[in-house]
Amino acid sequence: MSTLTAVRDWDLLILCGGGGPAVTADDVQVYWAWRAGDAGGGAAGDGLLLALAAEVWAADPALASVMRRKGVPWVRLDGGAAERWVPASVSSAFVSSASTSSGREVRVAACLGPGAGSADSGPDRPGPAVGIDAEVLEAFLRSGTQPGAFAEVVLASAEREWFRAAAGEMPARRLALLLRTWVRKEAVLKSLHTGLDVARGGLAPQEVALSAPWEEPVCLSHPEVRLEDSEVQLPLGGGTLLVSAAVREG
Repeated sequence: MSTLTAVRDWDLLILCGGGGPAVTADDVQVYWAWRAGDAGGGAAGDGLLLALAAEVWAADPALASVMRRKGVPWVRLDGGAAERWVPASVSSAFVSSASTSSGREVRVAACLGPGAGSADSGPDRPGPAVGIDAEVLEAFLRSGTQPGAFAEVVLASAEREWFRAAAGEMPARRLALLLRTWVRKEAVLKSLHTGLDVARGGLAPQEVALSAPWEEPVCLSHPEVRLEDSEVQLPLGGGTLLVSAAVREG
């Protein structure tokens, strides 16, 4: 797992491992960032994604734009003969605590950096892809979700062994383990460019099998996908942000 460092630029934190990427899979580099602010929908997430991609690729953010193909975001950098398409992913998580208002959220974004074919990627060309997801742990623990019910939604049959092994843990601990698994799976599904809507060709969470949540993240069902986890302590008592980033090799 990479050692994450942070560089502050106003309210933008760009996180990367030791001056490099947060995830590396066969030279495919994934960079990710987060920003906390008022609830702003997709436009706010796209703004963070544009800032991140421009920083990573040393591009002019004024010449960058976000487009979506089948719901998957891509960042278009520069223009003309120098045009390039950067694989990207965005997500958001709502924050609820005594010190934050109900309209606060955290947005996360990820993009691929130069290397291993990512510069040649495009919406209509095969290549590596990225996915990112995040949830605020404390907000989830206050949601009233029951571990057994959530396990039915999240876990593949092969993963139920570790859930049974954790039967003696407190409910909050079991929920935290399930939430880490859920965040990992969301990142995997985004890197596969599929959603959860099975009726439209998506994959159900039970079709993705992972290593146990206390182990190094490994996608057992889709070995072409690499995973990495991180945790961010949000300011002002906002809680713990669980983040997982995934890269699918092209």
